[in-house]
Amino acid sequence: MSWDDLSKDELLSRFLQMEERIDELEETIAQKDERIEEQNELIEEQQERIEELETRLRKYENPHTPPSKRRSGTDGSPTSQDDEDDDVRTDGGTPGRKDGHDPEWRSPPDPDEEVDVTCDCCPECGDHFDESVGVSPRLVEEIPDPQTPEITRYNRHYYQCDSCGTETVAA
Repeated sequence: MSWDDLSKDELLSRFLQMEERIDELEETIAQKDERIEEQNELIEEQQERIEELETRLRKYENPHTPPSKRRSGTDGSPTSQDDEDDDVRTDGGTPGRKDGHDPEWRSPPDPDEEVDVTCDCCPECGDHFDESVGVSPRLVEEIPDPQTPEITRYNRHYYQCDSCGTETVAA
């Protein structure tokens, strides 16, 4: 059927349908434009966040950062074979203790204070301990500036639960 075969009312009806469809499509386009604008704003915010994080990350990826502050992972590993700062030693030596050299250990200092740390019951089942089955000493050296260190020895008793067999060290 061609446009010539349609009556005036049919043509008017089709024209109105087309106008409605055009209005619907224009509304859809406006909604999509609004969504695109929101997404562009989000992308811009994310880009700023990425730049901020990369700046913070660079702070931890320089050769002077101690290993405890470096991020984990194989690409940033301090022992990686691809490290650019692995310079060959010019004095002919190798770092570290030589083979056959006995280790040197610092003798433990005498404590200024001794504290017994005990535990009354099993943390697993709640059963009460009868007595300690041993002591696990731990020396803590607190060094306030500029005084001499204050050394405390905590005798942390450890227990074995008669009910469930759990071994517990008092905290």
